[in-house]
Amino acid sequence: MTDAADQEFFFRMEPEMEAAAPSEGLRKFRGTAYGGGVITDHFMWDRVVFDLETTTAPEKMPVLLDHDSSQIVGFTSEVRMGGRMTVKGVVADQEAGRKVASLADQGFPWQMSVRIMPKTVLTLGEKEKVKVNGRSVKGPAAVFKDSVIREVSFCALGADRETEANVFHAKEADMEIKETGQDRDLAIQALNEEKDRLKAERDSLQARQGEFAAGNAELKGQVKALEFEIRTLKESLEAARKDADEHRARFAELRLASREALLAADYGRLKLDFDREAPSVAAVLQAEEAVFAAFRQALGSVKPPVSPPEGAFDNVAREGPEEEPLFSLVRKAEMIADKDKERKNAN
Repeated sequence: MTDAADQEFFFRMEPEMEAAAPSEGLRKFRGTAYGGGVITDHFMWDRVVFDLETTTAPEKMPVLLDHDSSQIVGFTSEVRMGGRMTVKGVVADQEAGRKVASLADQGFPWQMSVRIMPKTVLTLGEKEKVKVNGRSVKGPAAVFKDSVIREVSFCALGADRETEANVFHAKEADMEIKETGQDRDLAIQALNEEKDRLKAERDSLQARQGEFAAGNAELKGQVKALEFEIRTLKESLEAARKDADEHRARFAELRLASREALLAADYGRLKLDFDREAPSVAAVLQAEEAVFAAFRQALGSVKPPVSPPEGAFDNVAREGPEEEPLFSLVRKAEMIADKDKERKNAN
């Protein structure tokens, strides 16, 4: 919002003039000083509208020719603010007044202009909307608010393209009838514009509602599809876990059987009795892979006796301290595995 209290602006509209008989004295005029709509192509503001609801003007103020204070046409006797600004007044018996009246009699389409001093200016951005003088105004535009009208002028050209100038010869009563009809037409036009705006807004809301409904239905379908996919994945995961457990159990069984076969062969080479239930053998069968390999390596380094003395391996089948030679092999296997691990870590 811009402070514009020290600026004056001129907006040209259209007057109507009544030619009075000489016996009736001075001639009178009636004019539309401002039509209430957006004025376009203004030299400074491009698109401007001033809010008549906050605009004030004295009933009697100067009427000039082209805003020249040395060319006095007359003065206003009535100013009305509504959806538009209309004025009535008297044409003075002066050079400028006689010029205006003479050209009007010849059919010249006089228009009008006002000197307006806005206190504030509301600047509307692109696509911004505001209601002014009963009409919807869309940005970009400048809205004059809390303005003061200083004077009204007759001029050759008006800035408001929507207003036409009508110069006529009629009695005051005829002028009031015409004014009432114009006010009615403007009111009807404003109502029609409001109706069209509301209808367009309703259609837009209905279209958006349809889009939301379609989007909601699509989202519901996607949710159902995702729920089904999640259930399927959970079922597949459970089946995979079950298969993995079965495979692990089967692998353990096969590994144990394979180890038993290998150890049985090693024991057989050394002419030892293989007992899978013996604590030392059971420990080797359940040991880590590196320990099991080292144990077999240790067994491989032992040469079988050509003719072992009777009772040489009796302690193998016994329990307790007499199994020390076999436990020594297990410990040797563990040491071999530890050294192999240290070597790999060093590398």
